[in-house]
Amino acid sequence: MEIERQFLVDDIKSVPLDMARRRYSICQGYISFNPEMRIRQLGNEYFFTFKSSGGLVRREEEFKISEKDFLNLMPRITGKMLNKSRYEVMLDSGQIVIFDVYEDDLSGMYMAEVEFDDVDDANAFTPPEWFGREITYDTRLTAANLVKHGLKWFEGVLSETR
Repeated sequence: MEIERQFLVDDIKSVPLDMARRRYSICQGYISFNPEMRIRQLGNEYFFTFKSSGGLVRREEEFKISEKDFLNLMPRITGKMLNKSRYEVMLDSGQIVIFDVYEDDLSGMYMAEVEFDDVDDANAFTPPEWFGREITYDTRLTAANLVKHGLKWFEGVLSETR
């Protein structure tokens, strides 16, 4: 199970990137959007991931695959490959924030997420101001839907819910 809260960050200048303990590039594509199945490259490591739909709590299974498997699955992706830079930012509380900076035609989209061991910890978490708007509970506002429908659709959903 994955327990995480997700947020849209409005201004990258507000993110304490100087507190990042790690930065890496991610390239991923979706083989299926429902259920969500994706392939991902992180440096020289490759993964296949299944995620259920949901909000705060989702089923997630991730398997390491070979580069050959990744390359063989790439032609099966639906839509475009997603590219982003990921930063692991340490909060003063000791929690790690995953901060994603989307690239290419998704440039300008920034998301932060924090994973938790249990639902009580997730509910007790007070996000820093720079996190911005929480999108955890709107199951339409996922990276998969961002890739599937594009930035304009995503922004349209956001404006509906303001």
